[in-house]
Amino acid sequence: MTTAASSGAAMEQALRLLGRREHGRAELQAKLLAKGHEAQAVAEALNSLQERGLQSDQRFASALVQRRIQRGYGPAFIRAELRQRQVEEAIAETEAHRPNAFWLQCAKSALEKKYGPDSQRSTLLPPQARFLARRGFPSDIVCQTLEI
Repeated sequence: MTTAASSGAAMEQALRLLGRREHGRAELQAKLLAKGHEAQAVAEALNSLQERGLQSDQRFASALVQRRIQRGYGPAFIRAELRQRQVEEAIAETEAHRPNAFWLQCAKSALEKKYGPDSQRSTLLPPQARFLARRGFPSDIVCQTLEI
């Protein structure tokens, strides 16, 4: 297969993947290489997609952060996932940065969804604290949420 044909096939596959959801550059690159596309063709396709604004790590990070917040995850969990997905540190920090009051409200919502209203939770402090910590909420937010 010629380089142009290979690049076109990689571009087509990348567009199909991006049509389903946002992908980070590293994630797209790994998927395309796993499908058997040549590294040079993948690099050309990804550069073209970025130049045309069809692939953006900023948009990918923003969408991922929103999905994780909606599912009740905290800032540490979200930052770790962005690092794992090889999003640049500056982009990850910008997208995951929210005031403490925001994270406090997220923690309260996650806790209420899991354990019910405040009146029924008073005897479950250790499990609740572990739950919030596993979800990536810092200890100060956990303490404020549980009022301890």
